[in-house]
Amino acid sequence: MRFGHLATPKNIEDAIAARKKHSPLIKQLWQACVISSIVQIWKARNKKLYEEQDMRIHSIVNTVKRAACRAYNLSKKHMDNNIDDLRIMRNLNLPTRYKAPPKIIECYWSLPPRGWVKANTDGAAKGNPAIAGWGVVLRNTEGKIEGVAIGGLG
Repeated sequence: MRFGHLATPKNIEDAIAARKKHSPLIKQLWQACVISSIVQIWKARNKKLYEEQDMRIHSIVNTVKRAACRAYNLSKKHMDNNIDDLRIMRNLNLPTRYKAPPKIIECYWSLPPRGWVKANTDGAAKGNPAIAGWGVVLRNTEGKIEGVAIGGLG
């Protein structure tokens, strides 16, 4: 079973680490597949060791795919809008679940009353805690810029 373009992990640590680069939904599906694979390998080993029966690889793959399907049905997460996530979903025969588009809210800027100056401010941070900054623009009743200021925080 191919999980997109991911290379076959060499150990459990590699398998768990491989999920970190993907969307929230793919991370959950990957986790379900890894856990299900471990359980199926353990069951196959026990059947061979104690019952002298071989498990078919096709049966194991189908069981892992069913685990991914159950994880998908229980998940509220979304996939990213990229080809890697789409390939993984197609390989697992699961429908796509894209991130909802951002909600667009209309807003309008209006001039300040006569004799006033309007201060429009904004700020941004690159993480929390992290480097941050602020800015302000002052406009008069005609919309002309009276002044600007910027600064850093942290």
